[in-house]
Amino acid sequence: MTDAPGVDRQRLAAMAAAHGLELLGVARADSQPEDRRRMERAVAEGRMGRMGWMGGTRPEVATDPARLDPEARSVIVVAAPYVGEERGTWDPEPDAVRSALLKALGSLDGPGPRGRVARY
Repeated sequence: MTDAPGVDRQRLAAMAAAHGLELLGVARADSQPEDRRRMERAVAEGRMGRMGWMGGTRPEVATDPARLDPEARSVIVVAAPYVGEERGTWDPEPDAVRSALLKALGSLDGPGPRGRVARY
């Protein structure tokens, strides 16, 4: 990932670490046509198992941040350990990360920075 300009990486890293997120990446919100082609190929070859929702326009939407938010400038990616039933040992409040990030990013309905948090 290439850092997006104007991103306070240290602040983001501190916020991520405070919530048990071990990996942090920040990238420009550029379209990823090669990734789109890979996803489309995987769907066409039947490699998505029971994830039928990965077909249709999903590859295009998932690989072009502007499809979700035309004003997006950066994509922030975080990761945490994820081990089935053991998840409770590090995440006793499943919505805590989302709540903390929404506070940091601002309201989804209001002006200013906003974003989505995916967990899987």
